[in-house]
Amino acid sequence: MTDKKPKVGRTVKLESGINDRLLSLCDHLGVNPNSYLVNKIGEAISKDEVSYIASRNVTNQQNELAKFLELVTKSVEE
Repeated sequence: MTDKKPKVGRTVKLESGINDRLLSLCDHLGVNPNSYLVNKIGEAISKDEVSYIASRNVTNQQNELAKFLELVTKSVEE
């Protein structure tokens, strides 16, 4: 069984109007505000992470290609 990392606390301050809307929506959906916010944060991170991972992979691939071309150039010169 894998050990779970401890949860990390974060503080979010909402304007009262946003908080009222959040509470009303959560009451309608039958969920508590914390679980709603955690779920929505997770969705936003997953969406944004896709482009971050893709750009990181492109950079890594470009670096590996540059190393490969450097090796090919050296071997052709010899």
